[in-house]
Amino acid sequence: MAQPLWGFASDRFGRIRVMRLSLAATAAGCALSALAPNLGLLIAARIVDGAAVCAILPTALVYVGDMVPFNARHAVIADVLAAVAIGTAAGSLGGGLFAHYASWRLVFGLTAVVAVALVVAMRRLPESDIAPAAGGPAAQIREALRRPLFTSPLPWSPPGPTRPSPAWSSRPMGAPSWSGPAWSRSSRREYPRGLRSRSVA
Repeated sequence: MAQPLWGFASDRFGRIRVMRLSLAATAAGCALSALAPNLGLLIAARIVDGAAVCAILPTALVYVGDMVPFNARHAVIADVLAAVAIGTAAGSLGGGLFAHYASWRLVFGLTAVVAVALVVAMRRLPESDIAPAAGGPAAQIREALRRPLFTSPLPWSPPGPTRPSPAWSSRPMGAPSWSGPAWSRSSRREYPRGLRSRSVA
């Protein structure tokens, strides 16, 4: 439910700023969870966590779409999704072990520390220089609803002489970033620092 709001915010204020804000809110929610004296406060803290952390992956994918050239984008997106899968598996296993052998509060405490560390580390990432979104949220929703999602049977393939450019390859300014896949841009020439995953011939 909170993802559309984060999408509007990332269009207005920038992808990196929104991800850092989301991580900071996640850290606060995890700290409250670790210190919760009763079940009610624990549930409230977990709701804050869920509303905050849901912004990170979609915004990260949109950031890749903004910053990485089209021909290299699939490799970077694959790396991001692989890291998410590995992190999910490691987090589930590690969380269970910590809760069993130490304390469930330690799980939330460590997550809060990692989130704070990421907030600090992400200061070095360049912001994508997107144009400010035109109109308010209602105008962005109308623009997204007017635009077809798919115009090609192979939407992951690069455009060519016999294949039209996908509908999202040039997302109109003002369309919310959450309304389509992350590969919404293809005009960047350089990788941002930290996103170069492998060379492309």
